Amino acid sequence: MISDLSRLLGYIASQLVTEQPSSGTTKDSSKLNKVNAELLAQIGYGPTSVDTLVERSGLTIDKVSSMLLLLELDELIQSAPGGHYVRI
Repeated sequence: MISDLSRLLGYIASQLVTEQPSSGTTKDSSKLNKVNAELLAQIGYGPTSVDTLVERSGLTIDKVSSMLLLLELDELIQSAPGGHYVRI
């Protein structure tokens, strides 16, 4: 469990270092890397569960969870009750 958490935090940190901050104040999904953009495309404006995203993307739950966190920090999605996410 602790090793899973440290791997997740390491991945998140590496993504934050490699991504360039947006110069504008508007939300811009064009600055996302290909994998994050593909996951964002699979999230609807209605609630979408993490399990559904794992099935649709073929990625592991660890990878999807860290990508969701990054998308949420970029204010492109927000969490909804019951482990769901929606596009903003």
